[in-house]
Amino acid sequence: MADIITKQRIFCKQLNLSVLYSVCEKYRLKLHAVRLFLRIVRAERSAHLPLLGRLSERFDSRYFLLANSWGMAVLLLYVPHIGSVVQVYIVQVLLGLFGAMQKHGEKVLIANFTDSGERGKKIGNYHFWTAVFSAAAIMLGGFLADFFTVQMIFYASSILYFLSGLMMMKTG
Repeated sequence: MADIITKQRIFCKQLNLSVLYSVCEKYRLKLHAVRLFLRIVRAERSAHLPLLGRLSERFDSRYFLLANSWGMAVLLLYVPHIGSVVQVYIVQVLLGLFGAMQKHGEKVLIANFTDSGERGKKIGNYHFWTAVFSAAAIMLGGFLADFFTVQMIFYASSILYFLSGLMMMKTG
């Protein structure tokens, strides 16, 4: 079950990153600004990882994944209503935080649910499916952007994140 939730979460994140280009186009941000946007999200995510590492000793990794799911669900409802470049940067900070929660929670979950004898195989499988679903989501995001409004794609992704959180609670 955790494997399905992980794949769904990665799919949603990549789908939204491809659609974020449309948001950047809305504010007429140049390609270099879009690249800067994605770099800031990655840097922000990295900045949170040491704190999450310390907190993971106290809290179950599922709490990180649950906070990521529901935080992203709420954030994606807000993204279509961004009204300024300052709000874009605030969203970047939150994307970085939620991305760090996802990345850290998934890695701890993999470590906890694998034995040392099969860990390499499971991690390799995880990375393979992460790449497959990421590529599929990026292609699907571009395809859907041609047929649906950006708002609809963000709202649908929000629902998927919310459902992912519910599934995470059931696996308790």
